[in-house]
Amino acid sequence: MTDEGERDLFSVVVPTFNRVGTIIEALDSVKAQTYRPIEILIADDGSTDGTEQAIAEWIRANARPDFAVKYQWRENQGVCGARNDALAVSSGEFVQFLDSDDLLYPERLEKLVHFFRAEGVDYIETGFEGFVDGDDDYEEVHLGHGESCQFSLLLRGRLWPNTLRPAFRRGLIRRIGPWRHGMPTFQDLDFVIRALTLDPLPRVGSIVESLARARRSGDRMSDTFKTLEGRRLRVGCEELLVREVLGRAEFDDEDCVKLRARCLTLALRSKAAGWGEVLGGLLEALSLLPQPTPMKDRLKWLAIRSGRPVCWIVCRALKLAV
Repeated sequence: MTDEGERDLFSVVVPTFNRVGTIIEALDSVKAQTYRPIEILIADDGSTDGTEQAIAEWIRANARPDFAVKYQWRENQGVCGARNDALAVSSGEFVQFLDSDDLLYPERLEKLVHFFRAEGVDYIETGFEGFVDGDDDYEEVHLGHGESCQFSLLLRGRLWPNTLRPAFRRGLIRRIGPWRHGMPTFQDLDFVIRALTLDPLPRVGSIVESLARARRSGDRMSDTFKTLEGRRLRVGCEELLVREVLGRAEFDDEDCVKLRARCLTLALRSKAAGWGEVLGGLLEALSLLPQPTPMKDRLKWLAIRSGRPVCWIVCRALKLAV
């Protein structure tokens, strides 16, 4: 990925794998943007279902001088590697990630560029809606948070990113580094944690408006969280957050309190579910933080040090899902 991007150009990174039924709709949502210039970087992670042919036809019909489309096919290695490959050939000043079954509202990129210019930020969080094919009654709306300190929201567990929610300046992408290979889920949380814990912190902002749609039909990677491997990946993100914050030149007691509360909750839930083997990382992270003083945190800590039945009872008392 080059240091300097082409001014005003918006790069939209679209990884795909066997999405012949949705990829064209996703690309059409980019074409419908009221903003130009745009480049789409399509990284095909080894599709075998006709996705390649569908994309080739779409490119022939839609590519224009101010709407460039770059397509690359590679052997299947995972979505993070596909995103990294697309970023390597991107040229835009701004970057938007878009999964090949999700959609952008037509005014999204125009509003993002205006906000980038007006506020001088490096990162923008926006809202989105979830939808299910054929179910008009399904309703899921997540608006962007109005607070400018996304770092604080992250520590409090109130910032739950997905791939299409944020947008980035190219320089911030360079600082974050590549998407982490080998994560079947929580890649977006890992990426945003690394973005928002940089030292110095990036300039961030928020548009409290739904500007995209996330498809919820079919298999959802978020269901992985219900598995042991999913819990391990989530715990890994929490460990990363703790270490990145403690490695900063400046952090305060309030930051530690927020982090400790999150780690205690995850440790309690993991033990109550019988997944004691994932506790090691959390307990190690907790050992780096001050001992709990709020009564609720002390209760969680005492339960973790007790047997599994006690953990389950405390989870239910605190209304925590196991």
